[in-house]
Amino acid sequence: MRFVVATVLAIGSLLEPCASQQADLEAELLTLEVLRQNPLRPELVNGQLYLIAQINSDASAKALDKLIAKLPEKHRYIAISALGLNESEEAAKALRRMAKDRGNLRVRRQAVRVLANGDQDDLDFLHSKRLKYESDLRVRALILELLMNRGQPDLDKAFLTAAKSKDTVYAGVGLEGIGKHKIKIGLKIIHSALAHQDLQYRLAAYEALASYGGERQYATIIEGLQDSINVVVLPKISAQLQRAQTLDEVNAIISNCMRSKDLGLVTICVEALVVISAKQPQLCSDALLKLMSSSEDKIRSLSIEGLVKIKHSGLQHLLVEFLDHSSAQTRSDAAWGLSQLGDIPPETEIKLVKMASSERPSIRIQALRALRWFPNSDLAYQVINDCLEDELWAVRATAVAGLELFRRDESLKPLFWLMENEVGRVRSDVIKALELLTGENFGASMHTWKAWYADQGEDYTLPTKEQANAMIDTRKNKFKHTGTIAQSGYHGIAVPTGGVVFVLDISGSMNSRFSPTETYYQHFSNALAETVLALGADTSFNIVLFSSGVRTWKSDLVESNEKNRLEAQRWLEKTTPGGATNIYGALTTALSFDEAQTIFIMTDGAPSAGEFQMPESILAEIDRINRDRFIQINTIAAGSIRAEFLADLAATNGGKAVDMRKNKGKVE
Repeated sequence: MRFVVATVLAIGSLLEPCASQQADLEAELLTLEVLRQNPLRPELVNGQLYLIAQINSDASAKALDKLIAKLPEKHRYIAISALGLNESEEAAKALRRMAKDRGNLRVRRQAVRVLANGDQDDLDFLHSKRLKYESDLRVRALILELLMNRGQPDLDKAFLTAAKSKDTVYAGVGLEGIGKHKIKIGLKIIHSALAHQDLQYRLAAYEALASYGGERQYATIIEGLQDSINVVVLPKISAQLQRAQTLDEVNAIISNCMRSKDLGLVTICVEALVVISAKQPQLCSDALLKLMSSSEDKIRSLSIEGLVKIKHSGLQHLLVEFLDHSSAQTRSDAAWGLSQLGDIPPETEIKLVKMASSERPSIRIQALRALRWFPNSDLAYQVINDCLEDELWAVRATAVAGLELFRRDESLKPLFWLMENEVGRVRSDVIKALELLTGENFGASMHTWKAWYADQGEDYTLPTKEQANAMIDTRKNKFKHTGTIAQSGYHGIAVPTGGVVFVLDISGSMNSRFSPTETYYQHFSNALAETVLALGADTSFNIVLFSSGVRTWKSDLVESNEKNRLEAQRWLEKTTPGGATNIYGALTTALSFDEAQTIFIMTDGAPSAGEFQMPESILAEIDRINRDRFIQINTIAAGSIRAEFLADLAATNGGKAVDMRKNKGKVE
């Protein structure tokens, strides 16, 4: 009773005497105080702060404003974000006052971020009232960067002023603005920054050069790759070359490919051409053809990759010749290229059949992938069937995928055998293959599958692909989902058995509101926790969280037992989002686990940190890493992310994509 009285008195001090709004606000504030007594569920407090903001009145804004000073840090910045959702005049006044607050730097920064997501009046306030008068240069850098990202006009003078600052963070934002806005008089400042002792400032200068563009700028970037002082940031400088768009810029890269004796530098330049070729094939194809004759394996591999992206006319015949190359890597690359292109000359089948028994797993995998283009061949079918007993799971999984395409009645018995003898991802793949071949779905019950098959009789024939798909669609339409997220998989994608890595975005944008009661992080971490709690004993798992950096729950995958599942849930509950979005680093970390067979990655933002940040660069690098590993990557897109990028990532790596934005989680 004493607690309730004290709580009511505390709430009364927060309220303005407005009878028409006070009742609702009192109820929500009382609920907030009760929730704050439970330190184990901080996400409920955050959700309640958003509910208070949604009352959308001056009184609720004033209440939040008074609460902010009293809340612990883990809730204070959420309260400021919630205030940004309140459309009242009092909310605007409070945020603008906080943006000037010299007493608390972190509150000031958070208020600036919230205002930068506001309307034009808020942007004008930051531009005219805060940018010039802000005393802390790091806060001024934040304001300038946010205004630039929102497309605020008339910032050229501010960029030039910032670029001359001794504070390298503030100056770096100035360099970025000079590059993006192509401010010619600022080029000299960019070039002078290339020799600066601060690594990040120097990198900002190279990024600015790439944004500004032009042959001279790209030639300067290439020169920077040869400078010994850039060794630490070499990968990030090389990524800038991949942004080239014009003929002059691409020619600067090609020229270095053809004349440089530095293999490392040539490799970087060819990697750039591979990425550029996806958008500018006509600028890269001739150079890539010449580079195919290189004496270096790596250069040949990259050239093949780029020409396959372009789908260069007549490439199949060149790749067929490479199947006899002395280099095992080149033979593997050639088989991969043929598997991607199709239209393979018939006489090539014998070569691919021989390669399917190679000692090198990568060659076996790529040969099997290419043999799928011979669906009417008994020889190709038998080779794929034989590989169902390969010692490596990735080869067996590739063979299962091949049987799906051949659609032969006699495939059912070997698939039944494999289902009985397999564990992990391959077993899940077999179950899916049986569904696609027959149109039926008996899940993991081997007994039911065999009983059904016995009922069909010896004269059973598979339905056509169209008939099987129609059966599957009919069954899906009849199914009404009434269970939990976990029961239907992870956001509608079935979680296979075997080694699974869940990758979750915890960047600052995950603090944004997903629903009236949840932030993005609350919603997606709860969904992940629910999925983890439902994992079976035949699954091992790990969790990777990423923002600007990457952190893992465990050093490797662990058993799905009750202890580990509950520990993972508690770990997720203790996490607070913040920072940028390092998608590349998160994916490479997930791919590095030896036991990984399936990856799920959820993100709400575009890549903004890490070694590679261009979607095209990330796709190329991950495809290269995962080509011979056959790890399935499933993607879940939400928020402001370019869902097309994640859909391409899933498609390239044998996974499924869910777009939570436009189709409410429909699996594609």
